[in-house]
Amino acid sequence: MDVLKTLGLPLEKDVLRQYIHFFMEAHSLSKLQPGVKKALKKFQKRLELLLVTSRWYRTRVEQELEELGVRKFFHQVVTRQQAANYFGLTELPLHPFHHQRKILYEYALRLTGLFPKQVVVVGDSARELAPARMLGMTAVGVLTGASSAQELKKVTPNVIASLEELDKLDLFHVAEDSDA
Repeated sequence: MDVLKTLGLPLEKDVLRQYIHFFMEAHSLSKLQPGVKKALKKFQKRLELLLVTSRWYRTRVEQELEELGVRKFFHQVVTRQQAANYFGLTELPLHPFHHQRKILYEYALRLTGLFPKQVVVVGDSARELAPARMLGMTAVGVLTGASSAQELKKVTPNVIASLEELDKLDLFHVAEDSDA
C-alpha cells in the first residue's frame, strides 16, 4: 500500500477492503514456528499469556488457535475489534500500523491490569515491537518473520533466532516479580 501511496495511486474503499481481506487470509495463523507449543506450555504455567493480533474477528482467530492446538495456552486473545469496541471506535484501521498496535497494546494493558514494565511482547516484526517499546514494554524480536536481525536490533536489544531460545533471555522472571 505504501508503494501505491508513493506513486499517488488512490485506493477505493471497496478495493482497500478486498486487499485487507486477502492480506489477512494470506498471513493467517496457518502454521506454527518451531518451538511455539513448547514455549507456550512452559510459560503458560507461570505467566498470563495474551495473543495480540491485527486481525478483526476474535472468533476466527480463536478457531484457528484451536485447530493448531494452542488456544488453551492463552488467557486472552486481543483483536482490533475488541480494542475498537473498548475505546468506543467504529473501527481500528490497519494503517498506520504503529498507531493500531499502540491501541491494541493499550487495550491489553487495561484488560490485564498490568503496567507496561510488567509486560514482555514477543514478535517477529520490528513494526509490531516498536509501539510496545514506546509504551515501556520489554520487546523480544524473533527471527522467524520478515524483519532482519538488524531491523529488530534497532527496536530492541533482545533478538533471538527462535522461540526455543526465549527462556535464555531471563526476561520473564523480571516481569513476574515486578510490582509496578
